[in-house]
Amino acid sequence: MIKNSTKALPLYAKLYRNLNTSLKVFKEPVPTLNSDWVGPADPDSNIRKIIYSKSTSDLETFHHKQRTNDYIWNDMFWREHNKKFFHEKSKFLETFKSIPESGNDASDSLSVFYKKFLEENKNLYDQYNREWYRRNFYSLMLSFRVALSNLFSNSKL
Repeated sequence: MIKNSTKALPLYAKLYRNLNTSLKVFKEPVPTLNSDWVGPADPDSNIRKIIYSKSTSDLETFHHKQRTNDYIWNDMFWREHNKKFFHEKSKFLETFKSIPESGNDASDSLSVFYKKFLEENKNLYDQYNREWYRRNFYSLMLSFRVALSNLFSNSKL
Protein backbone atom coordinates (compact mmCIF):
# COMPACT_ATOMS: atom_id res chain seq x y z
CA MET A 1 0.00 0.00 0.00
CA ILE A 2 1.15 3.57 -0.53
CA LYS A 3 2.40 5.21 2.66
CA ASN A 4 0.56 8.27 3.94
CA SER A 5 3.27 10.93 3.91
CA THR A 6 3.87 14.29 2.28
CA LYS A 7 5.12 12.48 -0.82
CA ALA A 8 2.13 10.14 -1.10
CA LEU A 9 -1.07 11.92 -0.13
CA PRO A 10 -4.46 10.24 0.27
CA LEU A 11 -6.38 9.46 -2.90
CA TYR A 12 -8.45 12.66 -2.73
CA ALA A 13 -5.43 14.92 -3.12
CA LYS A 14 -2.23 14.81 -5.15
CA LEU A 15 0.98 16.67 -4.56
CA TYR A 16 3.39 17.57 -7.31
CA ARG A 17 5.92 20.22 -8.24
CA ASN A 18 5.32 22.53 -11.17
CA LEU A 19 8.05 24.14 -13.28
CA ASN A 20 8.67 26.81 -10.62
CA THR A 21 9.18 24.01 -8.03
CA SER A 22 6.40 25.36 -5.85
CA LEU A 23 4.09 22.81 -4.27
CA LYS A 24 0.51 22.52 -5.40
CA VAL A 25 -2.28 20.29 -4.16
CA PHE A 26 -5.02 19.27 -6.54
CA LYS A 27 -8.21 17.50 -5.62
CA GLU A 28 -8.94 14.50 -7.75
CA PRO A 29 -11.89 14.88 -10.10
CA VAL A 30 -15.08 12.99 -9.46
CA PRO A 31 -15.35 9.93 -11.73
CA THR A 32 -17.83 10.37 -14.55
CA LEU A 33 -19.73 7.72 -16.44
CA ASN A 34 -17.70 7.90 -19.65
CA SER A 35 -14.29 9.45 -18.90
CA ASP A 36 -11.08 8.34 -17.24
CA TRP A 37 -8.91 11.09 -15.74
CA VAL A 38 -5.11 11.06 -15.91
CA GLY A 39 -3.24 13.14 -13.35
CA PRO A 40 0.28 14.52 -13.17
CA ALA A 41 3.25 12.21 -12.73
CA ASP A 42 4.18 11.31 -9.16
CA PRO A 43 7.51 12.94 -8.26
CA ASP A 44 8.95 9.70 -6.83
CA SER A 45 7.68 6.98 -9.15
CA ASN A 46 7.00 9.03 -12.31
CA ILE A 47 3.73 7.10 -12.67
CA ARG A 48 0.59 9.08 -13.48
CA LYS A 49 -2.46 8.57 -11.27
CA ILE A 50 -5.58 7.44 -13.15
CA ILE A 51 -9.15 8.00 -11.96
CA TYR A 52 -11.37 5.46 -13.68
CA SER A 53 -14.89 6.17 -14.92
CA LYS A 54 -17.88 5.03 -12.90
CA SER A 55 -18.62 1.33 -13.09
CA THR A 56 -21.88 0.20 -14.60
CA SER A 57 -21.66 -3.49 -13.65
CA ASP A 58 -20.07 -5.84 -11.12
CA LEU A 59 -17.63 -7.06 -13.76
CA GLU A 60 -16.57 -3.50 -14.53
CA THR A 61 -16.15 -2.78 -10.80
CA PHE A 62 -13.92 -5.85 -10.50
CA HIS A 63 -11.94 -4.71 -13.54
CA HIS A 64 -11.41 -1.23 -12.04
CA LYS A 65 -10.25 -2.78 -8.75
CA GLN A 66 -7.81 -4.99 -10.64
CA ARG A 67 -6.45 -2.03 -12.59
CA THR A 68 -6.09 -0.04 -9.35
CA ASN A 69 -4.15 -2.94 -7.79
CA ASP A 70 -1.91 -3.03 -10.86
CA TYR A 71 -1.36 0.71 -10.56
CA ILE A 72 -0.36 0.37 -6.89
CA TRP A 73 2.01 -2.51 -7.69
CA ASN A 74 3.59 -0.55 -10.55
CA ASP A 75 3.86 2.64 -8.48
CA MET A 76 5.49 0.82 -5.56
CA PHE A 77 8.02 -0.92 -7.82
CA TRP A 78 9.13 2.29 -9.54
CA ARG A 79 9.11 4.29 -6.30
CA GLU A 80 11.52 1.79 -4.69
CA HIS A 81 13.57 1.41 -7.85
CA ASN A 82 14.02 5.17 -8.30
CA LYS A 83 14.88 5.59 -4.63
CA LYS A 84 17.58 2.91 -4.96
CA PHE A 85 18.84 4.37 -8.23
CA PHE A 86 19.21 7.93 -6.95
CA HIS A 87 20.81 6.73 -3.73
CA GLU A 88 23.41 4.69 -5.61
CA LYS A 89 23.94 7.51 -8.10
CA SER A 90 24.60 10.03 -5.31
CA LYS A 91 27.05 7.60 -3.66
CA PHE A 92 28.80 7.17 -7.00
CA LEU A 93 29.03 10.93 -7.58
CA GLU A 94 30.45 11.47 -4.08
CA THR A 95 33.10 8.83 -4.77
CA PHE A 96 33.82 10.33 -8.19
CA LYS A 97 34.26 13.83 -6.73
CA SER A 98 36.61 12.55 -4.03
CA ILE A 99 39.06 11.10 -6.60
CA PRO A 100 41.48 13.88 -7.56
CA GLU A 101 42.37 14.15 -11.25
CA SER A 102 40.46 11.02 -12.27
CA GLY A 103 41.12 11.79 -15.93
CA ASN A 104 37.49 11.15 -16.93
CA ASP A 105 34.74 13.66 -17.09
CA ALA A 106 31.50 13.08 -15.19
CA SER A 107 29.43 12.08 -18.23
CA ASP A 108 31.82 9.25 -19.16
CA SER A 109 31.86 8.01 -15.59
CA LEU A 110 28.08 8.25 -15.30
CA SER A 111 27.64 6.17 -18.45
CA VAL A 112 29.76 3.46 -16.79
CA PHE A 113 27.61 3.76 -13.65
CA TYR A 114 24.37 3.48 -15.67
CA LYS A 115 25.60 0.39 -17.49
CA LYS A 116 26.71 -1.23 -14.24
CA PHE A 117 23.40 -0.40 -12.54
CA LEU A 118 21.41 -1.91 -15.41
CA GLU A 119 23.52 -5.07 -15.43
CA GLU A 120 23.22 -5.50 -11.64
CA ASN A 121 19.44 -5.18 -11.81
CA LYS A 122 18.85 -7.25 -14.95
CA ASN A 123 17.12 -10.08 -13.05
CA LEU A 124 14.88 -7.59 -11.27
CA TYR A 125 13.88 -6.01 -14.59
CA ASP A 126 13.22 -9.43 -16.11
CA GLN A 127 10.95 -10.37 -13.18
CA TYR A 128 9.18 -7.02 -13.41
CA ASN A 129 8.62 -7.43 -17.16
CA ARG A 130 7.18 -10.95 -16.78
CA GLU A 131 4.81 -9.80 -14.04
CA TRP A 132 3.88 -6.67 -15.99
CA TYR A 133 2.99 -8.74 -19.08
CA ARG A 134 1.00 -11.20 -16.96
CA ARG A 135 -0.97 -8.40 -15.29
CA ASN A 136 -1.60 -6.55 -18.56
CA PHE A 137 -2.73 -9.68 -20.38
CA TYR A 138 -5.20 -10.36 -17.57
CA SER A 139 -6.38 -6.74 -17.71
CA LEU A 140 -6.89 -7.03 -21.47
CA MET A 141 -8.96 -10.16 -20.99
CA LEU A 142 -11.10 -8.37 -18.38
CA SER A 143 -11.45 -5.37 -20.71
CA PHE A 144 -12.61 -7.67 -23.48
CA ARG A 145 -15.17 -9.31 -21.18
CA VAL A 146 -16.43 -5.89 -20.03
CA ALA A 147 -16.73 -4.71 -23.65
CA LEU A 148 -18.65 -7.85 -24.63
CA SER A 149 -20.89 -7.52 -21.60
CA ASN A 150 -21.62 -3.87 -22.42
CA LEU A 151 -22.24 -4.70 -26.06
CA PHE A 152 -24.80 -7.41 -25.29
CA SER A 153 -26.47 -5.50 -22.45
CA ASN A 154 -26.98 -2.43 -24.66
CA SER A 155 -28.14 -4.29 -27.76
CA LYS A 156 -31.81 -4.95 -28.38
CA LEU A 157 -31.94 -8.56 -29.47
